[in-house]
Amino acid sequence: MRRTLPAIVVLSVLASACAGSSLRPRAAGSDTTSPTASPTSITSTIVLDPPQNTESFASPGNDQPQLTSGEALAAFEAVDTEFSLPADATSYLGLYTAAVGDGTYRFQGQLAWGFTWQECADPRAEVSPGTTLPCKEWLFLDANTGEMLEATWQSGA
Repeated sequence: MRRTLPAIVVLSVLASACAGSSLRPRAAGSDTTSPTASPTSITSTIVLDPPQNTESFASPGNDQPQLTSGEALAAFEAVDTEFSLPADATSYLGLYTAAVGDGTYRFQGQLAWGFTWQECADPRAEVSPGTTLPCKEWLFLDANTGEMLEATWQSGA
């Protein structure tokens, strides 16, 4: 009995952390939702790096994740304690593919939670202060384990 009580306390704390890690949905009329406990699917394939087309995120079809977006995020944050998901992030459930370019893949049709928010890598050319560049940061987490697949950014988004 002494070992059971600490296990119950730990599980309760973990459950609370997972529930508290999800963000509120965006306002009505928005085409995306913030990370929530319920699955959010994409409806059409997103190509992250045209014209190379080596990274894409497609509809998951009937595939179901073992983890909610909040649970996957909590698992990732437990490993990367310095990571903090931006408040304006959105989440999608989909199939992530990242081709190497020689006919092989880093990931091919991997069920993943894709978290995205407005952020750019350093621009190649100098820009004026306050200029908003059209790009998004993406974080892809395995939808069954919460392990990070990779982080990338999408130009022109």
